[in-house]
Amino acid sequence: MTVVAKIETARAIASLTVPLAALRFRPRTEAGSTPPGSSASVVWTLRDNVPTPISVTVGSQDDERAAITAGDLRAGDRVLTGEAPPGAVAPASRQGQG
Repeated sequence: MTVVAKIETARAIASLTVPLAALRFRPRTEAGSTPPGSSASVVWTLRDNVPTPISVTVGSQDDERAAITAGDLRAGDRVLTGEAPPGAVAPASRQGQG
């Protein structure tokens, strides 16, 4: 018999979190686009529909998400976790449907 238990050791109330995949993501064409001198983790986000690297400091994390304790990441920013293969067609937008 196998048992899985989660023991809460810390709680970050009202903190900004990102999926762990966002911390691992690097675009295919990253040449020169990582913030210089950055010892912090980098999260890529879309700003004006352009992939933009944001240096962040990571706090506590679980097996799915990480708390962001410092950096220019804002609530509502769309973080990147992967890319479509070259030549793939993006899914149609659902704006205006409801």
